[in-house]
Amino acid sequence: MQPHAAPHGVRTVLVVTGAFVLAHTILYAYIAPILSDACRHAQVQWILLDFGSASIIGIWLTGALMDRHHRKLVILTIVLFTTAAAVLAIASSSPAVDYVAAAVWGLAFGGTVTLLQSALMEPAGKHADAAQPSISDHLEHGNRPRRPGRRPASAPTRLGGAGDREQCGSGPPSRRCCFAPRAPRRGQ
Repeated sequence: MQPHAAPHGVRTVLVVTGAFVLAHTILYAYIAPILSDACRHAQVQWILLDFGSASIIGIWLTGALMDRHHRKLVILTIVLFTTAAAVLAIASSSPAVDYVAAAVWGLAFGGTVTLLQSALMEPAGKHADAAQPSISDHLEHGNRPRRPGRRPASAPTRLGGAGDREQCGSGPPSRRCCFAPRAPRRGQ
């Protein structure tokens, strides 16, 4: 059986994951200058504590609700994050608004990783083991600059066909599992 290209839904989840991680990283990296512009430079650590506390609550809420409301939670986290980021970056008018926006940001961010990883499993289907390293790479290394045109080692261009599990063993998928084998040259 020939390997086939990654299902369309896998790419969509990876694009959403990359965009979310990039947006979160930008907001997290620039929260101090954003708050300083609003004359709240002395409250940065407390606003980040608010964010972190809300993230823990977000993790718990995600665990409690994701089995019954997965799709709604994915959409809700993206909407909440976008709203919180806009409020912090554009409409920061008072300390109370900033604390509420940071809490909303934390609630949204807390369960996002779990939601996006589980969202990847359905379109990947029987190739979930091969697709999983791609989302991990987005989450762990999504913020590091890479040379143009380089792909992380764990990013599959193709997902293997039936029998890959036997070829790869029981460990994590290797390059041999994730990438399609080259066609033999003429005369070989």
